Amino acid sequence: MNLLLLVILTSFPLGSSAINQSEYDRWLKYYQYDEGEFSEECAPIKLDLEWYDYFSVEDKYRSELSSFFVYSPDSSLFIDLDSYSLVVERVDGKLVSFGFGVDSKIQLIRLEDNQAAEILFCGTSCVVETAAWLSSSQLYILGFVEEGSERYYPSRWLVDLKQNIIIRTIAEKETQYEKINYREKERLKEIEFR
Repeated sequence: MNLLLLVILTSFPLGSSAINQSEYDRWLKYYQYDEGEFSEECAPIKLDLEWYDYFSVEDKYRSELSSFFVYSPDSSLFIDLDSYSLVVERVDGKLVSFGFGVDSKIQLIRLEDNQAAEILFCGTSCVVETAAWLSSSQLYILGFVEEGSERYYPSRWLVDLKQNIIIRTIAEKETQYEKINYREKERLKEIEFR
């Protein structure tokens, strides 16, 4: 019986949700955070998704960044964290970037019709590092917000696509801006930042 269960479990690859949950766990571990530290909850914000043609601009950069897209467990959607603010180019076969723009636009892409919708826009007071799907309709966007001058706090945005809301929770553990580097050191480590 146990051998049969082992054969069944190893015959099927882990789903995207397991992979994405581990991304969330890696981010927490990288900064030595605990899930329970995210306690200060902001009021839910209504998410009005306005869909537009995804491939109308920045096609070259999107194709180079496609391996960094974060797919939903059912692979019908993905999150594009980078193409708005990160310019990359191939130099001697390697992806190279000279850094991020000051703003970030996090896009949700619907694969069935190639439409995109902005789910979060961050200016200079916000740093988005990664995303993790919890289900096919919920995900975390993970990063930092600046509260006051040069005081950054870990932030987790819960995006609920069924209820069309986004809820931000903040941890009270202050982080120095220079130490915010999971995005470059882990998630985008295949890119050489110059």
